Amino acid sequence: MLLRQPLFYMKSATITLFLMVAANAYSQKNAEIIWENSKSVGVVIPGISNDNFEVRLKGADSKILGKTAVKDGSNIFYPLWAFTQGLTYEVISEGALFKSFSVPEDLSEDVPEIVSVYPTIDVIPENLLKMYVVFSQRMNQGYALDFIHIRNKTTFSVEYPFLDLQPELWNKDGTILTLWLDPGRIKRDLGPNKIYSTPVDEGESYEMVISKYWKSTMGSQLKDSFSRSFKVAANDREKPMPENWRITSPRANSVEQLTIDFGESMDYLLAMNAITVSKNEVEVPGQISLNKDESVWRFTPNQPWNESEYQIVVETRLEDLAGNNLNRPFDRDTTQEEAEEGAIKIIPFTPGL
Repeated sequence: MLLRQPLFYMKSATITLFLMVAANAYSQKNAEIIWENSKSVGVVIPGISNDNFEVRLKGADSKILGKTAVKDGSNIFYPLWAFTQGLTYEVISEGALFKSFSVPEDLSEDVPEIVSVYPTIDVIPENLLKMYVVFSQRMNQGYALDFIHIRNKTTFSVEYPFLDLQPELWNKDGTILTLWLDPGRIKRDLGPNKIYSTPVDEGESYEMVISKYWKSTMGSQLKDSFSRSFKVAANDREKPMPENWRITSPRANSVEQLTIDFGESMDYLLAMNAITVSKNEVEVPGQISLNKDESVWRFTPNQPWNESEYQIVVETRLEDLAGNNLNRPFDRDTTQEEAEEGAIKIIPFTPGL
């Protein structure tokens, strides 16, 4: 894990270790094609330790002419002529097949777009911990912060609001980027907070800007630049309380939605992935959606509800916008006794008539 920022950002070992694990979970392992002007001009080959390899057309004995380079610890092969669309190629190392990759036959004419940026609420807490950018296509990775900026609408651009993580935190499809606002500046007992304060300040207005010059892995620029304004409210240092959630049960023999009103906006990805519905310890299949600025969770079953008991299974890692989970606040007094750990919380319900 590489943090390209001053050393004081490394002061919290717990935060750093957590981010390292998260980064490794999101790292990309497959060969990735490099595009320029709709031509496949190179391929990134992670996981190979040296440049003693060849690239061949699948089934061919002779290697493809080209040159190699190294970037961020991965070898890149640039063929003398662009790879041919629709064909499969093989990477041969020490006489054996290392991995293969295929070049898409038809390039989509669709240009990449920003689908959404989370949180969607326009008033955020001063200690907001994470933001997510969702794209319509797989994007180029490794230099996201060159294209993303936060500006104070009354004074100047915010310096280093996000952790510059390498590798960046992408989902496996390369379409969702997780941005961490610097935890060292959010936690009150750490040096960066005392020196530089929080990335955004209560009472101020800001604008998030994403440049249209960011390209997809297919070589196309974003359709448009993105901008959104938001205001900053006070810090949120209270953990979510499930006993205060408002749960609306569906009717039996229907496919009505089960809803949970959290009473506050929650972390987008965790709310989509840390809550499930089960019956007799078997997960109920269905679709999840979030509404009202991620403050309302909805579940629509694939099959009608029965008139029997179900369970809402909530992983206690579920967080609000400030990183407070069901076990404890993110920015807590470490001298006080901690709350008891728990992996899940079960909330029973029975569809009515």
